[in-house]
Parts: sequence; C-alpha cells; structure tokens
Amino acid sequence: MGIKKAIYVFIAIAEFNESLLNDATLAIHEDVISDEDMLSIVNKYSDEIPLSRIYLFDPRFRFNYKNFIPMNDRKEFDFPTWNDFYMSGEFSSNAEKIAAIEQFSDEYKLLNNLSLEEQMSHFFTEYIKSSAKKVFIKRNLKSFNNIRDRLGIKESVDKKITLQETANLFDKPVTRERVRQIAKEHLQALDAIPGSEEIFIPKLSEVLKILQENLNKSLSDISQLLSKKGYGEWNIHRLLDCCDLFRLPNHLTINGEFLNDKSMVKVNNYILKIAKKITNYNGAVNADHLHNAISSNFSIDKEHILSVLKGSFDEFDDDWFFHTTSHNQIISIAQKMANFSKDYTIQSLRDGHMKHKRFRQSDFFADKGRTGFYGFLTPPSMVIGKVVNSSNDFIVKDGNIHCINLNNSFIDDTSSGDYQFLKYFQARNFDCATFDELKTFFIVQNNMAESSLYTFLTYKPYFMRLAGQVYGIVGQETDSLSVDNARKRIKKSVPPKIEWSKNGLEIKLKLKNVSSFTISLQEYDEYITKDEFKVFHNGKEDCLLKKSKSFFWYGIGGYLHYKLFCELGDFIKIQLDLTSYEARVELITEDEFEN
Repeated sequence: MGIKKAIYVFIAIAEFNESLLNDATLAIHEDVISDEDMLSIVNKYSDEIPLSRIYLFDPRFRFNYKNFIPMNDRKEFDFPTWNDFYMSGEFSSNAEKIAAIEQFSDEYKLLNNLSLEEQMSHFFTEYIKSSAKKVFIKRNLKSFNNIRDRLGIKESVDKKITLQETANLFDKPVTRERVRQIAKEHLQALDAIPGSEEIFIPKLSEVLKILQENLNKSLSDISQLLSKKGYGEWNIHRLLDCCDLFRLPNHLTINGEFLNDKSMVKVNNYILKIAKKITNYNGAVNADHLHNAISSNFSIDKEHILSVLKGSFDEFDDDWFFHTTSHNQIISIAQKMANFSKDYTIQSLRDGHMKHKRFRQSDFFADKGRTGFYGFLTPPSMVIGKVVNSSNDFIVKDGNIHCINLNNSFIDDTSSGDYQFLKYFQARNFDCATFDELKTFFIVQNNMAESSLYTFLTYKPYFMRLAGQVYGIVGQETDSLSVDNARKRIKKSVPPKIEWSKNGLEIKLKLKNVSSFTISLQEYDEYITKDEFKVFHNGKEDCLLKKSKSFFWYGIGGYLHYKLFCELGDFIKIQLDLTSYEARVELITEDEFEN
C-alpha cells in the first residue's frame, strides 16, 4: 500500500482534531509521515480497536503478523499483545506501521460483524486453517462442526448435548470415547493463547457485561433480554461455560433459576491476578489502588484484599505489596538508566517512573472501556528500593542503587536518540549542558525534530534537571563550577507559581513540607468568597482545603502523604475552581512545574 493511500484510508476511518488533519494533509504533499503524526494515527486506531486485549499470535490475525514482522523485544512482556506490537515494534518505516494497523482494523471489523456463535467458531476454524496441513483442513473443519454443540458454542436454548448425542451427528458411527478425543484435539486451539489470558471474543464480552448487570434475575428473563438485544437465543448455562472456555474472568454462577455471584475463591484468584498486573507496571501494588481497581466488578472490602495479599505477596510497607513477575517496569527503567550510569539514587529512579507514567498515561487511558490496565501509581522511595533490591542485578544501600549486571538492549540501536544522547554526554565527560547547547547540537547540527528533543528532555529517565534549563545525566557527577556558570546565565523562577485559569486559580509549587502543608493566597483573598474547597479522590470527597484565620490555607497534608505519596521536594499542582469550590491536586514532575 502506498503511503498516500494509507493516509487517505486513515483519514476516512479515524476521527481527528483539526490540527491533526492539517498535519496529515501536509504529510501527503511532502510524501512523508513524521513520528508525531504516526503516533497520533496509531493512538486513534487504538481508540477504536481493543489492541491491548488481543494476543499478538492470535490465529485469527496471523496474516497481519506474517505480513508485518517488526523487531520486537518479547522478553519485556509476559503475554505480548497487538498494543505492544504497534507501540514497541520497530518497523522499517512509519508508512509500514500505518499499513499494518489499517490491515488489522479491516480484519477486526470483519470479526466484529460476526454473530456471537460465529465469533466463537471463527477462533477454532482459523486455528485449524493456520496449524493443520492442507490435506487435513477439510476433515478437521467437518469434525469441528460436529462437536460445536458439545463444546457449547453453538446457539441453543438447551444445555450442551451429551457425548452420545454428539456421536450420532457423525456420518459414520463413532464411540463416546472418540468424541472425547476429537473434542480434546480441537480444544488445543485454546493453547494458542498462553496462560490464563482472556481470548478476545467481542460479543461474548458484551454478553458478559449484560450478565453482570443483571445479577439476581431469573435465567428466562436474562435470556429474553439477550435475544431482544440481538445476541440470539441462548441458554445461560451455555454462555457461562463459554466465558470459562474463552477465559473471561467473571464472578457469576447459577443458583437454581437465578444468576448470582461465584464463591469467594474466584474473587481471591481475581484479586491476585489484578494485583500481579498492577505490579507489572507500577513495580508494586498498593491495597487502596487495588481495591479501587476491582470494586467495579466485586463488592469487597479492603480488609479482605489485605488478607489475600498478605498470604501471597511480600509486604514492603504499609499497604504496599510485591510479587515477582517476569517484567517489572521499575526494574526495567532501572536497567535503562544503568546504560548512562551504573550508580544513581532511588529518588532518581522514582522520578524516572513518574516521567514514564506521564508519557504513557494518555495512551493507556485513551480507550475508556479498556480492560487489563488499572492506572499508574508511583510508589514511595522505600518501596522502590525494595523492589529493585529484589533483583539480582542491583545492590541497594543508603538510598543509592548500583547495577551489577547490565542486561538490556536499550541503546543497541546506534540511530536512536538514546544512543546519541549517551555519546554526546560521554564526549563532554558527562559535564552538564544548557538547553541552548543541546538545541544547537541536536536540532541545528544533527537535524533532530524540535518536538523530539523536548520529549526526550521531559520523559527520558536518565536526564536530570540540574538547574533551570541546565541538564545532566542521572548518577554522573557534574563539576559544580559548570553548574554555577550555567545558573548565572539563566533567570531564576520563584515558586510558587499562581495563575488564573478558566474557572479559578492554578497553583504549582515545590513541597517544603507534606503533612503540615500550607500555602498563602493573600493576593487573591478578595476573589475567594468561601473558606474551604472540597478535594476529591477517585470520585469521592476526601478532604477539605481550608482557610486559617490569616491568609494561609491548609488541610490536604494527609491527602498528599497517604493518597499521592508525596515526599519533600516533590512538585504538585492545585486547581482551585472558584465556581464549584472544588480543588484538584496532583503530583507533577519538575519539568511540568517549569513548563
């Protein structure tokens, strides 16, 4: 597919804002697609397609994978998904990546247009076509058609048929034992998706959501509801068996003629499964965070969650737990930083995780219906230190990290920006550099996109802001005279920064204290007609930002300490709404404070 055609297809399918369309039109005339436009295109498709729920080697999308095989570091993921494929794969060009996701979109639409029965059967038939020799495909498809009713994936108001009834469907008589063998052979298709990961069946997921919304109702009423919504005539027992067959986690069971919750054993397994996923990208799991993540699916209190975690996880701190996983984002960031310096502080790594979550958060939250991701939360320094110390590749002591085994391929690509930054700072013996020096070298002399440089400086974990517009490498000692000279050339800013926003005030500041937090709003006192602002956390009122007898405001110290896990020297932003008198408080990086 030509690059111009790919762009026209992309414009026709996705919904974009005006600026992005202008950029895309410009790209057509220049016959080139920038990294920024490519990422926007991929993100727009990600909004429409649940890429993070579909396993990379799903047999239904095998042709797309075979046609576009990027260089992918599969070791970084427990079970690589198509989201990993497009976000981490190294394609030969941006045009190839767009062509790949456009082809995937077409295949996904075909799948999504099938009925529930057809979607479930489609998984097995595509597996047969992908794995069997051609001479056996026709025979295997026929035998599969004979056992669909036995597997429960055929639309019916009856329960699954017996072995003998299944045997009678074959042209030639077969025994019940032979039926068992045939069923077992076809169920091997499920092994194409590893572990206990969900096998994505779009309409079955929709049906499961409807079932979860209709607990304690009669099976006949629910069957009628599903039929009315266009899912066909189904026996509820069959549908629950289908959910189990395709590994859709749920808390449903049939009690007589009604649909109820499953036993707490299922709940506990679900708690541990989600806890491990959260640990994967946050380094450790917080009990409150986990409770919020699963409360929409299970009505369960925090004390029960704590008892489950304490039985299976290591407790690193109050309400913070750890379990070894094949990939841990904290350790992954630590390895990447070690390419630039094998020694750095825990706080530097903590800042690196905060940068990582800021860079990825918009993409992860683009699809509000996405499952399997429950939000970033940067752990406190003490927890991060214990996470890193759990790895044999590091030694942690007195707030410092030392890498004893560098085992990543972060800078193997000599054309990458990371490699170029490493060589640049090595050439200057890791002396600090001002923003103007970086801009001159990378943008003017080496043609790096200006937006790319800004992104690197903001989000890369190995960068450290030594002063306003002065940068160095984490863990590398920088000559104090060099920093002092750079500071003299830069106008200092004085915190806090207070500005008018759409509905009130925006305040950005560096924390001088946490639990005893206060701030003066004396210059704005005449515009503030009430003495308190409500602070919300996860949709619920958490605390109040209150005015003292003077011009000082207080009351959010506990929120900063226990909910945002702030530490001295962190930066925060407070949005004060002077119409609703609500306050939004968030932890930000120093770069966000400066910008």
